[in-house]
Amino acid sequence: MASVLIIAPQNDVHALAVAERIQQRGQKALIVDSRWLNNELFSYDINCNSHLLEWKGHRIDPTSIWWRRAHSPTTASPDYNVQKFVVAEKRSALFGSLHSAGCPIFNDPARETLANLKPYQLAVARQIGLQIPRTIITNDYKAMIQFRDSCKARSKRCIYKSLTPCPTHLGETRLVDDQLQPEELIMAPVIFQECIERGRDIRVFIANSKVFSVNVLTQHEELIDWRLDPLCTYEPTKLHKAVEAKLKMLLSRLGLHTGSIDLREDSGGELFFLEINPSGQFLFLESDANLPVTAAIADLLLSPSLTKKNRTVKQ
Repeated sequence: MASVLIIAPQNDVHALAVAERIQQRGQKALIVDSRWLNNELFSYDINCNSHLLEWKGHRIDPTSIWWRRAHSPTTASPDYNVQKFVVAEKRSALFGSLHSAGCPIFNDPARETLANLKPYQLAVARQIGLQIPRTIITNDYKAMIQFRDSCKARSKRCIYKSLTPCPTHLGETRLVDDQLQPEELIMAPVIFQECIERGRDIRVFIANSKVFSVNVLTQHEELIDWRLDPLCTYEPTKLHKAVEAKLKMLLSRLGLHTGSIDLREDSGGELFFLEINPSGQFLFLESDANLPVTAAIADLLLSPSLTKKNRTVKQ
């Protein structure tokens, strides 16, 4: 019997939905939160012939691992130096043992970390032939003004967004205006792009080479970021085969098996790649557009050709 280990918060609805799908097929699925509190026990016997991990009261010997928004381990120590050391020790023990399990991890955490870097994913997308918006990444106010003015000269607006998710708010895409001050920008680089004036927004989710795409429908065409519309709806759509092939190639180049991709088509019908989130949200594609996304992820995690145990690391 296959046994899938899902590293995710216990209340992650995406993890819960996929776990239920796996269990419906008569297989095992266990969700474990990688935030590791002081009183939770951990043991890994490296001399054991099978990869047997005892953690949080579970005996774990997975055939595949789904790395679904895993958090760093934690500690309750008030001392900063102790915190830093203990968290590093927990991370080394946990992540090292999981990587030695002899089974695939979807997505590999190192690959996912690299793929999450927006400058890198934009560069890779451009290299394989996907169109990207004109983009600069800078904390130089003068460079930003020059870029903004070049957008205006092309009758385009200029937008900006953060390089990493912000823990305190959505981190939505915004228009550049005169409110952005030099003393704010100098603190950290920001992504500035030429706005792709809306034809349509498209969300794509890829799992195990299966491509699911929806048009994002909103009544607020003035919005730069459709995520700000809580009432937007989604309808299934088909991308051109050549576009699907490039998106699959993008995942392959990034070393990913899954990913949520945002595309935008301009008023002239040209399609632009905006970004990819390796662990992006996908459940709304199933609930709102009736696309079998959780089944595709279950297929990936239970695939015999991918999840066959490789014990060579133990020898």
